Amino acid sequence: PPPQQQQQQQQHRQQAACSRGDGGCSSGSTTFDHKFSGYSVWLEPCPLSAPSLKTIMSQLASECGGPNRGVHEFVPHCTLLYNVDLRRTSSSLQCRAATDNGNRRRSDERDGENRERTSADAEEEEAEIGRNLLDRCMAEYNRMVLMSGGTSSKGRKVDSQKHQSSTTTPQDGHAIKSTRPIQMDATSYYYFPYPKAADDGRGFGCVISMLLVDTSPRLQSLHDAACAVFPPDERHAEAGGTFAPHLALVYAPECCGDWLQKWTDDANAAASASTAAAEDGGGSSNGRIADDLRASLIGKMRAGCISLWRTEGSIDQWYRVASLELPKQSQKVDEEYRFQILQPSSDAIGICQSIRDRVFIKEQSIPVHVERDGCDDIATHVLCWSREEHGMDDVPIATGRIIVEGAEAKLGRIAVLPQYRKIGLGSRIVRELEGIAASAGATRMSLTPHHYLEGFYKRLGFARVEGDSIAIVNDGCHLIKMEKAVHVVAMTVLAGAKDNCEENK
Repeated sequence: PPPQQQQQQQQHRQQAACSRGDGGCSSGSTTFDHKFSGYSVWLEPCPLSAPSLKTIMSQLASECGGPNRGVHEFVPHCTLLYNVDLRRTSSSLQCRAATDNGNRRRSDERDGENRERTSADAEEEEAEIGRNLLDRCMAEYNRMVLMSGGTSSKGRKVDSQKHQSSTTTPQDGHAIKSTRPIQMDATSYYYFPYPKAADDGRGFGCVISMLLVDTSPRLQSLHDAACAVFPPDERHAEAGGTFAPHLALVYAPECCGDWLQKWTDDANAAASASTAAAEDGGGSSNGRIADDLRASLIGKMRAGCISLWRTEGSIDQWYRVASLELPKQSQKVDEEYRFQILQPSSDAIGICQSIRDRVFIKEQSIPVHVERDGCDDIATHVLCWSREEHGMDDVPIATGRIIVEGAEAKLGRIAVLPQYRKIGLGSRIVRELEGIAASAGATRMSLTPHHYLEGFYKRLGFARVEGDSIAIVNDGCHLIKMEKAVHVVAMTVLAGAKDNCEENK
C-alpha cells in the first residue's frame, strides 16, 4: 500500500489494540513525550556487522505507534555517557576558546557592538570541541590499554581531574589508533519499564526493549576513558552508577508494555532456538523471517565509531555533533586472527558448517539441501579464528573450502560472519585456498559466487567464464562462474610454508 495508507492502517491497528486492552497495550501513557537533556557519548556499531539491527528498530518504532505517539527512530548505539554538561569543561584546553569567545561577545554587546556569530559558526565551534574531546578520549583509552593490557576494574569511580592531567593529547589532532577493533557482544534481549517516578523522578515515562551487551575489559576501558575526559554525567562518576552497556531498540509509550514485553520474550526464545540448532549441527529452514532477524543480533558486532550527540529535547531533535572512526582491524592481522587448515577427515569441519549455516542458510536463505551438498568429506577447509584476550577461547569467524581433482581446484563455501566483514578476511581465506591448490599441483581454480561479488573476485585475479550465464538458485541467490590460473608463488601464503618461502619461490 502507499505510505499514507500504511500509516493509517498502523494507526487503526494500534487504536484497536488499545481499546480492546489486548494486542500488546496496557495501562499507562499513550504517547512518549520525555524531553532529554545535555550531551551523550555513544559507541555506534558498524552497520555491516549487524545488518538487521536497523531493520528491527524501524519495525519496532512502527509497531509502537511511530511519530504520532512520540516513537521516533534513532541511530543504533551503546551509551557510554548520558546527559553530560559540556559547560563544565570550560577549564580544559578544548573548550577554553568557546568560553573566551563568549566573554568577548558579552563585552562587545556592552560596547554596543553587534557581533553575534551565526548559527553555522556556533555549530562548527561545537563540532570542533566535540572532535577534540573524542580525540582525547581515544588517546586516554589507548593509554589505559597499553598500561593495563586491556583490563579495567568494572564499576569503579574515575577521578576526572587526575586523569585529565595525565592524558596525553595527540600532537597532530588525531587520537592514536588502538591496535584491536572494539567489539560489542550482545548476550540477550531485555525488557525494561522506566516510569517517570524511577531514579528520583528522572525516569523517561516509557517502556524499552534493549540488547544487553557484555562488559568486556576493552569496553569498560573505553567507558573509563570517556569518564576521564568528559565531565561527570547523570548516571556515572559523581552519580555513583556502574556501567551497564546496552543497545536500546525502541522507547515506547507505557501502553505498549504488554506487547513489547512479549516481543522481547519471543526474541530471546528465537535466539535460544537458533543457538540450539547451531549446536546440534542443524540449520534454519522455514522459520519466521522475524525470528531469524532477531536471532542474528545475538553475538559480536564491531564498533564503527565513537560519537558525541546533542541529546536535547525529543528524540527527533537529537543530532550528531562529532564522531571519530574506530579501527577496522589490527595492523598485524596474524596477531589478531589465526588460520587453520583442516584435512577432509578433521572433526573440526562441523565448526565450518556452523559458520556457513549462519551466513548461507539463515542470512541468505539458501536451502539446506543446497548448502549441504555432501562434498565436505572430500574437501580441504580453511578455518579462521579470532584470537581472544585474557584466557578466553578463540572464536571461529570465517571459513572456506577447496576440492582438488587433478589440475582443477574448485573453491567454495567462503563465509565470514557479519561482524568481521570488510576487514580483509575474505581475501585472506581465498589466498589460503589458492596456496592449497598450488601445493596440490592444480593449475586452475574455479568458483561460483553470487553475481554481486564479481568485482570482489576480479580484484583477486578471477575472471568471468566466457559465455557464462547466471544460475538462479532462489530469488536472492544468482550465481556466476569465475576462474583463475594458479601460480606456484601462491604456496607462500600457507601458514606452514613460511620457513620455506625462498625454496617455494
